[in-house]
Amino acid sequence: MRRGLCLFAALAVAGPALAQELEPQVCVPVLDGVEVGEAPVDLGDGFVAQSFEAVAAGLPDPFVVFTECDSGFRLIAGRIEFPDGRPAPEQLIDVMREALASGESETGQDLVERFIDLGAPAQLRQSNSENCPCAVFYPEARGEKTPWEAPE
Repeated sequence: MRRGLCLFAALAVAGPALAQELEPQVCVPVLDGVEVGEAPVDLGDGFVAQSFEAVAAGLPDPFVVFTECDSGFRLIAGRIEFPDGRPAPEQLIDVMREALASGESETGQDLVERFIDLGAPAQLRQSNSENCPCAVFYPEARGEKTPWEAPE
């Protein structure tokens, strides 16, 4: 049964993830021999998150990308420093976990505002391409999106 959460758009809640053919580590991007992100995490119900670092030239400030795999909607939140000392990616991911668990109906813009209220710049984007975290955890959610392919 749906929890009534309308995060980015009306959801058709995905069933349990199919047997994984890919490991999350394959999603960690490498730029000039340096890992510039972390392995993605499965937030459940077709949602994933992945944190990226700004350790290489040409990358923006660190950020976390949250994706609703069925729709392709992505919420990008800039990482900020929190006073309790926990790493910012964990804090931002916890904010999304709490939103998903609340059962409250929230739009993508509601979540953008939630992150902005915390001081984390955020924006919502739509993509017609599957990303690596969705290919790993929810390959059945690809639908008509362009399949993700591993870089060579």
